[in-house]
Amino acid sequence: MSSTDQTKEIRTAVWSVVHQIAQEESAQLGKPISTEFIASLAHVVYKQMETFGMDVEAFATHGRRSTINTDDVMLCARRNGHLVCR
Repeated sequence: MSSTDQTKEIRTAVWSVVHQIAQEESAQLGKPISTEFIASLAHVVYKQMETFGMDVEAFATHGRRSTINTDDVMLCARRNGHLVCR
């Protein structure tokens, strides 16, 4: 599978999950949502995932490791205060 195919597959999976969650929230709140909103939100989620991936990869590289571990994820969470449990 090519890199482009993998990217499309991941983007489609993200869109599907975002769509499902948005539909559930829409039904619960009784508010309509547009396809454009779902597409925009899925794009933001995908870009955030890319950033998170690059960050944890950079932390692993900085630690002279080729494998990402939980320490890298914790460092990324600490860098993003809204991800830290209090």
